Amino acid sequence: MRKIIYFIMFLTGVNVNAQSVIGGGGPVIDVKEITVTDSMAVSFAMEKTDRRKCEYYIGDATMPIKDVGSGDACWLVFVDECPYAGWEHPCKYFYIKKSIESGRIEKSVFILDSVRPPGDVDLRRVKVMPRFRTDRKPVVGKLQPYTDMNASSGHTYAVILSGGMNRNANSERYWNDCSFIYQTLRNTYHVPKENISVLISDGTDPADDMTLYSGGTGSSPLDLDGDGVPDTEYSATKANLSGVISSLSGRLTDSDHLLVFVTSHGGYDRNTGRSYLYMWNNEKLYDTELDACLDRVDAGFITVVLGQCNSGGFVGVLKRPNRIIAAACKADELSYECPELPFNEFMYHWTCALNGSDAYGNDITGWNCRKGLPIVKAWNYASFNDHYANSNYVFAHETPMQNSFTHSVANDLSLDSIPPTVDLCFDYYGKDNDMVSEMNTKTYVTPSPFLPVKWPKYYAEQIDEEDMDLRQFNFWKSPYIWIRNQEDGVENQETERPIIERRKPIFVYVKVRNRGVKSYNGNGMSVYTCWAKSSMAIPEDQWLGVAQSLKLGLFGGTFGPVDISQEIQAGNNSIIMAELTLANKNLTEMQKPGANLCILAYLDFSEDFGTIPVDSNNIAAVWNTNKLAQSNVIHSELEAYYKEADTMRVTVPNIRSTPKKYNIRVVSRDPKMNAVFSEAKVSVNMSKNLALAWRQGGSVSQAVQPDRNISEKLYILSDSSRIDRIELNPYQVEKISLNCNFLADKTITERKSYDIDLAMYDSETGQCLGGETFRVVQEPRPAINPEVDIVNQGGTVVLTAGNVSEDATYEWYDSEGRLIGTGASLTVPSGMSAENYTVKVEAMSDGAISFSEVSVSGMSAIRSVDANNNRDEVVVTFDRPVASRSSLRLAYSSGNTPVSEYTLDCGAESYVIPATGMRPGVYQVSLIENGKLAGSYKFVK
Repeated sequence: MRKIIYFIMFLTGVNVNAQSVIGGGGPVIDVKEITVTDSMAVSFAMEKTDRRKCEYYIGDATMPIKDVGSGDACWLVFVDECPYAGWEHPCKYFYIKKSIESGRIEKSVFILDSVRPPGDVDLRRVKVMPRFRTDRKPVVGKLQPYTDMNASSGHTYAVILSGGMNRNANSERYWNDCSFIYQTLRNTYHVPKENISVLISDGTDPADDMTLYSGGTGSSPLDLDGDGVPDTEYSATKANLSGVISSLSGRLTDSDHLLVFVTSHGGYDRNTGRSYLYMWNNEKLYDTELDACLDRVDAGFITVVLGQCNSGGFVGVLKRPNRIIAAACKADELSYECPELPFNEFMYHWTCALNGSDAYGNDITGWNCRKGLPIVKAWNYASFNDHYANSNYVFAHETPMQNSFTHSVANDLSLDSIPPTVDLCFDYYGKDNDMVSEMNTKTYVTPSPFLPVKWPKYYAEQIDEEDMDLRQFNFWKSPYIWIRNQEDGVENQETERPIIERRKPIFVYVKVRNRGVKSYNGNGMSVYTCWAKSSMAIPEDQWLGVAQSLKLGLFGGTFGPVDISQEIQAGNNSIIMAELTLANKNLTEMQKPGANLCILAYLDFSEDFGTIPVDSNNIAAVWNTNKLAQSNVIHSELEAYYKEADTMRVTVPNIRSTPKKYNIRVVSRDPKMNAVFSEAKVSVNMSKNLALAWRQGGSVSQAVQPDRNISEKLYILSDSSRIDRIELNPYQVEKISLNCNFLADKTITERKSYDIDLAMYDSETGQCLGGETFRVVQEPRPAINPEVDIVNQGGTVVLTAGNVSEDATYEWYDSEGRLIGTGASLTVPSGMSAENYTVKVEAMSDGAISFSEVSVSGMSAIRSVDANNNRDEVVVTFDRPVASRSSLRLAYSSGNTPVSEYTLDCGAESYVIPATGMRPGVYQVSLIENGKLAGSYKFVK
């Protein structure tokens, strides 16, 4: 504390003859005895503070300082230096004596710096900041008879706590906060009255215990919901809170949810680094004390929402896997009241979100707030609508905080739905790490998934998993299933191409996560597994190995189950292994080239597995539940891939009894996947009937290029490629395969691996029926740089590709992309004009390809023509011996004379054309070899 002594020299009518007014040693000043009015006292306090930013209150008190006149009547002018903020925050006490006696004046004023208002003085307003458009009490729709009994209502409990500090600090808004949440629990969610414990300031004491917005003080109403029945039971003391929590500790189980709603005031002890909240009569409850209190309660879930100043300091101490902790501000920040409504800002919006409307029955627009909203999303709405978090207030700012066990059942918790505390599942959100460890090292400040782009930079991004439509993702591509040919799947968690052999098992591994908030004890759940021959759409019958599917060539069946007997802590994973050995009826089919496996895993408590959750198309509805996981992945083991033709092949079935049109699309959401289309040639090969079905549908496609030489082959050009309107007859089953040849015109220095995802859609409904992931890999390798040698050989040109130091295949294409030959050499006729050719070299080891273009220059095969006028002949000399089936054609320039043609002997090097009777003029002689022009020459006769 700081003491500052002032003399009152401003008072009107005071006759001052002094020359010095310092301390107590000043001269004697003769004055008349005067009375200091309340307005004089307030005017003095205003001169010493910033009246533009402060609020002023005054009351009767006695001077607390002996040297100034202890016990004398005085004015206490209380100055709030942070209006709108809760306590603790800076304020000042001005103790000013009410009368000044004649004679010597000394030590007439005492000023105290503080962080909370006095509790033992009746204060009245003098100057306060403008407040609200309304001071009405919250009104949530009256409690109606149960029409749809909500089982969770009876398992929801609440402790509503407003400590208040003292009657001068206990603003009416904190009672409004309690009334609003109480009415929300009772009237919106039908939580039984006996499940709600209310501790507000002095409890049932009729004495004044709060300041009123209308002025003065009053007693907190005991009836929170206006039904005429008292709801407040206890005063807000540590002893009462401990007693309430103790009574709950013997009642609550894993089936129950406890909400602890705390409003009013708090502080932060910088010496100890501990936060605290104020109970009644300035009693402090520290974060560790509240934590110890809650540790006695073994409820399934506990939600703690804290609205007091410095509330963020509680978050790290209170966090547990089964707790959601929300706070209005950081540990070093104040919290504030609403600028326009008589509530705490953060607490009001948090309650609005869960209530589905504001405190006066107005619907919340533009947000998905509703009855039954998950509690973690209430924080999203409150933090976004908090004026002090998102507006540029110069002197006021709060940062709402929340800690929850991310990607867990805590995200499903609401006031009308209590999820199980243990939930084994397949995780689709990429969170393989130990969630307990992550939670204990981070405080999540998580914004809403529907925030605008300009969200404050201090908020981190969170995936809102409940709003994800997994059917729009590659639901058949679970990373939590993998196939191994040996029992090494714990160390090697990547699928490999299965080797199907008689009496030899393959090993299927699944990773199961406990999405719950408490440990699974290793009792009751099993993993059921199914296999299917790779197909774009797999009906339930195929997974179960029903005979009808086998008749269609859709092979599959069940294997397992495997009991999950090990303990899995909350947020942790466990790897389960199942062995698959194919029976004879399936063994032959799955040993054929191109046969690949798909796996489906299903978590269930039942002892007899017989059905799979499916949609209207009889497709396993993986997107609807985290208890199903599917893996349709063809992994290209390169050696096998390029020794066996067409091994990345899958089925395209019409599983309906009516004709249907289907689309096949590239659907990967991986941004890097698009790079494969610039680094490789990707194509699909359709069976002849599938290609015909596409053409019957109109050959509709996008970002697809048909092959000029193979009608069933299409090049896939980008991640938006699609083949649409494939018309399949009832139960028609066709095949499609994918090929990927990486470009090796340069040395490949790094291992390249891409997943190319093809999906099958119903053309009419747009529903995705399934898909296949083609995992293609290119290991580092040297470049392939073919060099083409050109050799002229009597009317032909021999092109030879060289400089290839590995076994490879060769394909030659003309300028229009037509395949015109194979092998390392190609012979083409020479001609008058230049011709362009391309050779594609494909390595037999890994399918890497390289292209080389060559241009064969045009040249005339006629070296010279001797048409001496003194002779009756024209001698034509060739540049080389002519080929077989060659001839010369002689034409007069006027065009009126018929063209003469002369047959040449094979190997001739010249020819003599008779010139008798040739008219003078310009002639052209042309050499034709194998039907093509090989040379021409103009001369004058």
